[in-house]
Amino acid sequence: MKIVVDGYWWPDGPLSNRIVLQEIVRQWRIDYPDDQLTLATPGTAPAQVPAGVEVVRTRLRLHPAINFLELPVIARRHGADAILAFNFAANSKSGVVFLHDVLFQSNPEWFTRIERVYFSAMPALLSQAHSVVATSRTEHDRIKRHNPRLRRVVNCGLAVPTSLTEA
Repeated sequence: MKIVVDGYWWPDGPLSNRIVLQEIVRQWRIDYPDDQLTLATPGTAPAQVPAGVEVVRTRLRLHPAINFLELPVIARRHGADAILAFNFAANSKSGVVFLHDVLFQSNPEWFTRIERVYFSAMPALLSQAHSVVATSRTEHDRIKRHNPRLRRVVNCGLAVPTSLTEA
């Protein structure tokens, strides 16, 4: 399979997002060595990308715009079978979006107005994804409760990062 992976958080950003992304790509290369992964990242090519993972630079800089508009173009250009996006879905019926949570919907008082405006693109774009992947059964239920029209929401859970298990 050929997969385009949203690499927005690979070079920097919140550590938790970066670790999840890097662990998914690392483990994917181990479990499915014949798959071709293309990591789409803003800016220069990031360091420490696993062998066999192609890196392409995105032209847009705003995460929702990259995922919704640019990832489908990259996927077509590379003949990808699917897109794995984070938080903001790609405009593609072959897209899967990994959504950490929708706490901004269940508890808007925890977020600033600017954060809520930014996060509002998440549920607006979710309907474009083939599937939404939640990090736990609790988040699966919260996503479904606040976005009942979604076609397919599954939960996968999170594992302990490699850096911790190797320590």
